[in-house]
Amino acid sequence: MNSQAERSKRAVCFALSLDTGFNSFLNSIKKEAVMIGQVHSVFKRVVNFQDHNQQIYSILQRDIDNQPYSIRVDQSGFDNFLELPISVGQAVIIKNGSLEIKGAFIIKFEQRELWEPEKLKIYPDQTTVSLFKKNIKIYNKCLLLSGVNGGGKYYYLRNHGHLKRLSTPSHLEKELDRRIGSFLFKLNNQAKGLKDSILSIIGLGNGLTPAGDDFISGFISVLNLIQEPKVSLTLQQIKEILKNNDLSTTELSLTMIRASLEGRISENLKDLIGGLVDSEDLHLVHKIKQVFSMGFSSGTDLSIGVVIGLMYGLDILGKWRQIDVIKNYYQKK
Repeated sequence: MNSQAERSKRAVCFALSLDTGFNSFLNSIKKEAVMIGQVHSVFKRVVNFQDHNQQIYSILQRDIDNQPYSIRVDQSGFDNFLELPISVGQAVIIKNGSLEIKGAFIIKFEQRELWEPEKLKIYPDQTTVSLFKKNIKIYNKCLLLSGVNGGGKYYYLRNHGHLKRLSTPSHLEKELDRRIGSFLFKLNNQAKGLKDSILSIIGLGNGLTPAGDDFISGFISVLNLIQEPKVSLTLQQIKEILKNNDLSTTELSLTMIRASLEGRISENLKDLIGGLVDSEDLHLVHKIKQVFSMGFSSGTDLSIGVVIGLMYGLDILGKWRQIDVIKNYYQKK
């Protein structure tokens, strides 16, 4: 057995932690040996598979944070999943108490930790607002220096970064600026057309999770945590729109949006949200950069959604730049 493919057949992973969504899925499987899904996509540190109900679950290497519908594993015998003979459509099975991607590797569940994010509750009182306004200065500096261009960064810096000069935006960046601005204007002023403005953001962007979807997911995730009647009403409106309309986007994005609607949140995103309203978080810069490192630009766009969600939920978004927003929406730049 000298070939890479033959060696990889012996690959074994040991479960480290899994979230409640993944755990519930495993507990729902009653048969001892059964095919539970098929491989959806493969990356160096992540394998995604899709079950018979089109739900996507993720197998993550140990250096990735805990996430919704995922399991983290400690592998031996290989460095990354691309070394293994895994292909899209390959069978994922449960057999003898282990999860197996047939012919590639096995996950053993000898010891596993059930992970569930700490339940954050954010109250929009004067102290929280003051702490957020202090910490947002740190976030803004990190976004300017380390945030990834190409998605919502242009929108944020132009409208909330207090910068006079910005690099020339791409067509996508201008569209995100226009559509996010329209969405927030309608939301903040209870104007007509909220449904259309939200749906226009979904699917806008490139990659497996488009920038517009990342923004909306971050926005929803933080609204789930803010304890205020107005915010709860807004969240319910957004949930009804997203649940009752066909969303034209990728399957991975649909899973991400569904998780955010359910209040499921990744470990790094939870740490960032907590840090933004913490009194003395010496690790805030690290937490911001940890989120920025998610995907190519996904982390940047998720974080922007979180920050704008906090601005809205803490009632400091204000009647911001209404004239500019209207102009941006109805006129070509």
